[in-house]
Amino acid sequence: MNVDDTLPLLDDGALRSLAQDTGDEIVGVLVEEFLSEAERRVQEVAEAAKSRDLKRLGFEGHALKSTCSTFGAARMGARAAGIERAVRDGEDAMAIAGVDGIEAEFAATASAFRDRFPSQ
Repeated sequence: MNVDDTLPLLDDGALRSLAQDTGDEIVGVLVEEFLSEAERRVQEVAEAAKSRDLKRLGFEGHALKSTCSTFGAARMGARAAGIERAVRDGEDAMAIAGVDGIEAEFAATASAFRDRFPSQ
């Protein structure tokens, strides 16, 4: 499963929307909570793929896709959506293959967020 590398790591429109909904001063705090949750979900996705637990893989892929969408983690969200779609469509091998690189994708996404919202 290929993820479009031309997608931005971070979707500026989603981040602007989040800031409008919550206030600029709290976005950094919310991003840290998102990163903690996303890291856990990425680990769950990887473990589900390793154990070939497709039900869990689909669930975790969906949950990761949803939180990525809210926080504008575009490329990681697209990868999670692809995993979810492959599980739903019964394409087990494609779903499991879609997990390749998800930890690196998370690391790049986390780095981009931390550059944009440095801890204070």
